[in-house]
Amino acid sequence: MNETTAELSAESSGPEGERARQYWRDRLMRFGGPTRLGRGVPVTGQRPSSCRQLPLAASPGDSQAATSAERCHVALAALALCLHRFSGRALITMGARTAAATAWPGHAVPLLISVSAAEPFAGLVTRVTDELRRATEAGPGALAEVMTELGFTARDGRALFAVSCGLAGAEDPADVTPVRVTVTDGGPGVTGVLWFDPLELDSLEASAVQGELTRILRRSARRPELPAAGLFALSPHEYRTIVGEWNRTTASTGPERRVHCLVEELAARQPEADAVLTTDGRHSYAELNRRANQLARFLVGRLNVAPGALIAVAAERSFELAVFALAALKAGAAYLPLDPAYPPGRLRLILEDARPAAVLTLGRHLDALPDLGVPVVCADAEASRLARYATENLRRPCSADSLFCVIYTSGTTGRPKGVMLTHRGVSNSLRWEQSHYEITADDRLLQLASWSFSLAIIETFSPLCAGAAVVMAPAEASQDTSAISLLVAEYGITLLSVVPAELKLLLDQEDLPWSALRLVITGADRLPRAVVDKYFATCPAVPLLNVYGQTESSMDGLCWTCQPDEESDRVPVGRPISNARAYILDDDMRPVPVGVPGVLYCGGEGLAGGYLGRPGLTAERLVPDPFGSAPGGRLCRSGDLARWRPGGVIELLGREDHQVQIGGTRVELGEIESVLCQDPSVRDAAVALHAVPLPEPREPADPAAWAQLLSQLNPATVERCLSAAERAAAQA
Repeated sequence: MNETTAELSAESSGPEGERARQYWRDRLMRFGGPTRLGRGVPVTGQRPSSCRQLPLAASPGDSQAATSAERCHVALAALALCLHRFSGRALITMGARTAAATAWPGHAVPLLISVSAAEPFAGLVTRVTDELRRATEAGPGALAEVMTELGFTARDGRALFAVSCGLAGAEDPADVTPVRVTVTDGGPGVTGVLWFDPLELDSLEASAVQGELTRILRRSARRPELPAAGLFALSPHEYRTIVGEWNRTTASTGPERRVHCLVEELAARQPEADAVLTTDGRHSYAELNRRANQLARFLVGRLNVAPGALIAVAAERSFELAVFALAALKAGAAYLPLDPAYPPGRLRLILEDARPAAVLTLGRHLDALPDLGVPVVCADAEASRLARYATENLRRPCSADSLFCVIYTSGTTGRPKGVMLTHRGVSNSLRWEQSHYEITADDRLLQLASWSFSLAIIETFSPLCAGAAVVMAPAEASQDTSAISLLVAEYGITLLSVVPAELKLLLDQEDLPWSALRLVITGADRLPRAVVDKYFATCPAVPLLNVYGQTESSMDGLCWTCQPDEESDRVPVGRPISNARAYILDDDMRPVPVGVPGVLYCGGEGLAGGYLGRPGLTAERLVPDPFGSAPGGRLCRSGDLARWRPGGVIELLGREDHQVQIGGTRVELGEIESVLCQDPSVRDAAVALHAVPLPEPREPADPAAWAQLLSQLNPATVERCLSAAERAAAQA
């Protein structure tokens, strides 16, 4: 506490002083950190090494702000709305620089204000003005005392905000605030300059902030009664571009045919061509189709499987697994993939929720499956019986809207949710891939993903619907990048699909034997710029695609062809694929302009049919489409925060919820918390993702490294987790 603050603190005794301290307590108790406009590096408390400026030319002659102070209050209100829009926070913090604020650190009064998009702008200006008066009256001395009382470790009040606004001439030469709006006194209306540290705002963010501030100031000058929703509305030209032109993806890719029908056609056209390759041997299209027909006839004739039924398929990656899925489709049913390596409890939850008509598996997986009274067909044990069934193709009812498969994904409540994918959605993704990847009968694609993830649909059926071959990686290979490289070389893989984490590990190897490789596809997680740079240094002639999609959008929604010399640190996820649409919307489901963050919504033909047995969740996540012309159209709220680049390219910025991605797998932290709380010794649980270095999985564990890791955890927590694990193991 400096001398000036100490003097003010000495004067804050008595009832007036207590009222001042209570004012700051009420606000700081709700303080959640400085509100920021950008997503760059955190505020460092050091003067920016460089600053740039953008002009704010707004509200010319019809502004209600006549005096300099009034213009400053209008600018503060506009800045508050901008902070709310860019951060998504209802409670925002900013600094108000005034000539009378000389006693405050940085000549700026900290303001903590609740912002509502429904409030008229004129009302927000009034509240900002009142809040500035009350904060000034409470004083910096009371603020310093309360910060000490509440355990704030910041050096001074500047840590409460990362953005400030004030009149020209009221600046502190030593000000370290990374984003500042300076209001110039140039006649009627509000004009000024946006100063920003390029480490805090990148050029796209700065331009977006400049545009939104200008939009707010101009519109509020003409109609101060408008709420934020009216001030933020796109111009007609912006709307036509973002909603219309950038979503003009309608494409005709020929007659729509079902996946199993395409395999049947290929089996007739190229019967001896390789369809599925495994470490156990080669399997032709004729064999794949024949075996699937026999199993499908068994399902229909012996188990009375009806069209639209659900058939669980439980096996590791193998030729048999492809037969199981095709047989279910040929029977007019949909398949439900189960990974035998999953914990028994999760398999039980899925089977209890889905209630399939039957389970197709192999003898070596029987012990992993819970007994729920569902018919279990062990294909290898029934081989002689299945061989007696006819091998001709079946003709069962199957429309574009029929169920193709159900993929269970993580759920926030601890209960997995089954995403229902239709033939229409899956076929659209497969047709786009065959066209965009230019898949031919000469291609070979390595299938690495577990069939419990939607990525396996693409890895398996995009080659099988184009006459190419799919190479099923053995279970142990998917966790070993050296083994992946050997498979790529041994089988002459031409198309490789890996998540960014796998790609990074592959690039760490020397002398990659990828001579046949012509295309690499990555996605399902954030792709770091460093990985892209290393990729092009290693494989300059092989294109790299960054594909974005969710299970709810039939895996594919956006695609970007990576470039070796891009300036941005963020690798885009690109533009919508054929017959898909993408919108970035604010909390009121209104499209946002270029550079402004919002939530990504996906729609189009790839959209899933909903969540199995969860109509409430379906209505919550698959919302009515306000932009489409098709009756009953819906959009999926992805939960991913994103922004438009100029030209219609999308960048991801993070998540709006607590879902994380680990090695390409989406994990709901709420699901882990829910499971932990099922233990009677756990009252409550909070799970967060931390980057903790672990020993290399292929090297012997270093006891010292594990000891260091465990030392970072609460001993009581470790003991409870170990006890719960022991009980679970005993019950398994």
